[in-house]
Amino acid sequence: MLKGIAVSEGYAIAPILKIKEYEMNIIPSKINNPEKEIHKYEEAIAKSVDQLNELKTKYANKFDDNMLSLFDAHVTMCQDIDVVSKVKDLITKEKYNLTYALSTVVNEYIEMFNQMDDDYLKSRAVDLKDVSSRIIKNALGLQIIDFAKINKEVILAIHELTPSQATQLDPKYIKGFVSEVGGTTSHSAIVAKLLKIPAVFGITDVLNKVSDDETVIIDGFKGMLYDQPSDALIASYKTKIKTYERDLESLQTYKSKSLLTKDLNRFDILVNLGSTDEIKYLNDDKVDGIGLFRTELLFLEKHRMPTVEEQFEAYKKLLLSFEGQPVTIRTLDIGGDKPLPYFNHDKEFNPSLGYRGIRLLLNQKTLFKTQITALLRASVYGHLKIMFPMISTYEEFMEAKEFTKKVEKELIQEGVEVSSYELGMMIEVPSAAILADILAPECDFFSIGTNDLIQYTLATDRLNPKLNYLYQPFNPAILKLIKTTVDAANKFNTSISVCGETASHPLSAMILLGLGVKQLSVTPNALLEIKSFISAKTMDEINEITEHVMKLKTQKEILDYIEKIAA
Repeated sequence: MLKGIAVSEGYAIAPILKIKEYEMNIIPSKINNPEKEIHKYEEAIAKSVDQLNELKTKYANKFDDNMLSLFDAHVTMCQDIDVVSKVKDLITKEKYNLTYALSTVVNEYIEMFNQMDDDYLKSRAVDLKDVSSRIIKNALGLQIIDFAKINKEVILAIHELTPSQATQLDPKYIKGFVSEVGGTTSHSAIVAKLLKIPAVFGITDVLNKVSDDETVIIDGFKGMLYDQPSDALIASYKTKIKTYERDLESLQTYKSKSLLTKDLNRFDILVNLGSTDEIKYLNDDKVDGIGLFRTELLFLEKHRMPTVEEQFEAYKKLLLSFEGQPVTIRTLDIGGDKPLPYFNHDKEFNPSLGYRGIRLLLNQKTLFKTQITALLRASVYGHLKIMFPMISTYEEFMEAKEFTKKVEKELIQEGVEVSSYELGMMIEVPSAAILADILAPECDFFSIGTNDLIQYTLATDRLNPKLNYLYQPFNPAILKLIKTTVDAANKFNTSISVCGETASHPLSAMILLGLGVKQLSVTPNALLEIKSFISAKTMDEINEITEHVMKLKTQKEILDYIEKIAA
């Protein structure tokens, strides 16, 4: 039995097929003919672009246009002007060989992504690695594995499944896959969910722990791989597979439904997105808008600050896609664990408590003005809600609010049309929750970011595995801070939602509704399960459960109680 990270739900039983790729030993060497090396680089780029375009054509009927844009994104990465320029500089000025020059440049960006706390942003490192690996293999004349040639039922075991490899998987034959590394928001994970292929990532040394052709079981809910399973365990999981398939079919009835309790109390259910490309993952599910759009990727995808026009086009696309529904766009939350490679960040001993979010924006007014200008220009295309992150004090919010109003006034004087919009803030710092009754009259809305609220309230680094026991969404302190915030918001008719990870799980979503939250903003893949779970409870039942929960002293007591209720 091997434990990993549950990435794509489902169960699978099949023989293992291990994929061991040739390990490229990239070492620096000096060259005598830079022009020849640059020509080799350009040929490798051209060949890689051709391959990616062929893959896009080949899988045109397998994925929709938005998913196929992955190949376009990889083509763009191949030809990225800044990367190509830096690689050529290392070749011509430092006389380094192509493979070392490319690896050096790409690794700078990969390291930057890997240092980030946000899983979605961190997963972009895999795309960069995938693209550079393709170019290097083409430059060296190495074979690139074609997963489309697999024609028997197997469970893949691999060190790391790249995004381009993931698109080649055929669910008819690839019944599941496991890897030694990878994250829940990587493109590989997203493709696995789209294709409904069970997947477990992060199983240490799995390639040495399983054997080819060995029958194994994947549990994509628990993040488990059962090697050498008994006949009884196999029989048990065959039954689970049949039950799961029936449950999946029944969940589809909630695609077009609102979030309703059994006695028809209605709540808004919104989604969290990190890029406009993610709109495709909604799969026509009924939602009430966007509760959190992270703007960091707009900045991290480029090797320079995006212009007002570039940001405006992204915000415009987002607002038009939701046709008048509320779209909450969070202003840039860089700094700390999310540095920009082209921004001069000072070294900080404790970046999570440092120069980040609204603190940075209020000190970098040109950067702040660029984003606010783009947002206000886009306001005419839908229902815009602008949200400030990392607000710790009343003064911070008021300064950000006044700055936004100043930019609006300047735009109107210039003849630029600005429509109505809302201004709100994240509640993710305990001081903001405690000050909620003072902040609420000045805000149009609150959005509780539970991920950071838990981290800051319990003084725990959520990236430190030794402190996992302190990352407690159901800790009474967290629930009391949420209740304090909700009460203050309701007192002043300030709308309030929860956009943190806590909102994306049925049991905690139920408690949030019981605490008085009227809007949940969740990951797209959580929509149907939450709708289904809440539909089985009356509001009286939810309130009764929540009232009892608020009397308990520990997270364990709370979890034991609500899991028993849910069973």
